[in-house]
Amino acid sequence: MKKLFQISTISLLLLIGASAFSQIVSTVYTSSGAFTVPVGVTSLTIEVVGAGAAGGGNGGGGGGGGGYAKGIYSVNPGAVLTVHVASPISGYTPDTTHVNKLIYATSGHVGTYVANPSIGGGGIGGVGISGTLANYTGGTGGGGYLTYFGGGGGGAAGSVANGYPGGNTITWTGVCLTPGGAGGVAGGAPGGDGGKGAGFTDMSCVVSNPAGNGANYGGGGGGANGNGGQAGTGVGGYCKIEWQTVTDVNQIANDAPISIYPNPSNGKFVIASGKEKINAIEVYTISGDKIFVDLNFYQHSTTEIDFSNVQKGNYIIKLVADKKTYYEKILIE
Repeated sequence: MKKLFQISTISLLLLIGASAFSQIVSTVYTSSGAFTVPVGVTSLTIEVVGAGAAGGGNGGGGGGGGGYAKGIYSVNPGAVLTVHVASPISGYTPDTTHVNKLIYATSGHVGTYVANPSIGGGGIGGVGISGTLANYTGGTGGGGYLTYFGGGGGGAAGSVANGYPGGNTITWTGVCLTPGGAGGVAGGAPGGDGGKGAGFTDMSCVVSNPAGNGANYGGGGGGANGNGGQAGTGVGGYCKIEWQTVTDVNQIANDAPISIYPNPSNGKFVIASGKEKINAIEVYTISGDKIFVDLNFYQHSTTEIDFSNVQKGNYIIKLVADKKTYYEKILIE
């Protein structure tokens, strides 16, 4: 599993007598892996892009761009979701970016060729499936002219629109001076543009103007020309999972049977459970990573917990009691 980055946006709303805590976190995958739903999270926003396909050889059409889908889905905390990110398509085996059976984005098809004097062979684009917010289709590859000029790769679908088709090349006129078909434009981020088709920069088909590869993510590759040059490659898919962490963290009201003090502290906190027995304690970072768990705490009075060896900052403590689960944001200074 490869995670490129995590993005966190923290918003603290100070209210009279309490505070509310809201945080948006997103994780991007460019290869397959797994995602564990964090504590307190019951809804995910997911967007996926299928892979782009390679262009055809020897005057073939451009490869199709990947499809796009985005949606919001109900999940259970602790559930493990399978994330499959489609690899670049260079053969005829279809591949799909998907998260479990929630959302799908299929990949483009590889460019082929058609007999002269026709122009064609562009691979069709992938599609988005089961997105509750958006489903868009990748651009079809542009047509090539057999043994001479390649078609442009299709642009990937994106968050705004369908991907645009690659440009067709020209027919043979006795002169080789042509750049090949233009690459199609993506339908918005995170989709990528298609690569240009191969042509020639001279009139006698000697100096090649090579095919372009697709751009991140899901762009289709351009078709090759007829002098043995390579077709452009497509680009792999993409998956982004976004969620909001626990809100209204300070659920321990002044009249609740449980309290935590001092807060903030140097890492040592007193938990006063009063009449309600605490059965388990869990501590999470503000991005939802569990750093401490004690499932056999079983405390029915006042006790001290020591997190002085933990890095300074904000954390969320979860107290599982007999009748209710309590959350509170704690600050270690």
